[in-house]
Amino acid sequence: MIDPISIALSLAAKYALPKIGEALFGSKGEEVARQVGALAMEVTGKGTMAEAADAITADPALALEFAQKGREVDLEMARLHQKDRASARDMQKVTRSWIPAILAVMLTIAVVTEIGLLFFVAVPIPNRELLIKSLSLLEGVFITMATFYYGSAHKD
Repeated sequence: MIDPISIALSLAAKYALPKIGEALFGSKGEEVARQVGALAMEVTGKGTMAEAADAITADPALALEFAQKGREVDLEMARLHQKDRASARDMQKVTRSWIPAILAVMLTIAVVTEIGLLFFVAVPIPNRELLIKSLSLLEGVFITMATFYYGSAHKD
């Protein structure tokens, strides 16, 4: 028996539903998979996700109907994602908290310092690997911070 996430991921990939596909890899993947399965079963009238997936694959009319309803769900998920990002920025505008700015400055100093250490200080090899690893982690956090302040590269 194929698990629900595999079926839902297959349907999301086949019918170009990117937000649903993203959500399947998130912490609520199983819940999203059940919702995709429920949508597939609603469209086809079948009793299981596997039967619904087979029916959608076999019948172009069902495939079209599933894709249309799936895109409506996908669009709603994109709107909710955008609203969530906007609310974080709006919260910052309203509270005018210094904490995010202080953390951003500290993070920037840490990234610049680590890059400086790698270029200008003779760091022993075992410590160098640890320094590179910590720089990689800091870069990820730095990108997240920049996304908070300046937005992402995604065109939602």
